[in-house]
Amino acid sequence: YLAADPRPPVPDGDRPPFWDAVLGEAHAALNAVERQLDPAHLSRAAATLAAAPGRVFALGLGGSSSSLAEETQNRLFRYGLGVTALKDPYLARMMAATCRPGDAFIAISATGRTREVIE
Repeated sequence: YLAADPRPPVPDGDRPPFWDAVLGEAHAALNAVERQLDPAHLSRAAATLAAAPGRVFALGLGGSSSSLAEETQNRLFRYGLGVTALKDPYLARMMAATCRPGDAFIAISATGRTREVIE
């Protein structure tokens, strides 16, 4: 749980030895993602999902992509958006075959090369 009223940063002398390594990598990863995102595209995707009259699916196959699909389901559910996480390529194909206008897919791939996600 992240407190709504965060504490001030931990002073350098009070940090455990792994502090900068772990948080430094997290900060670097977030900064890299932020540099790659186009705010207009992100806003358009969010508006599309929020207005989707049908079902919304988050597809992630294997490892971190599957975990992120589940996390997407959990986070968007908190905003009142019903999302189904799909982590099995066969189930994903069946769900895609039953899609109707207004349904939306969020495709998640850590590499961008997962064949089943691209198809």
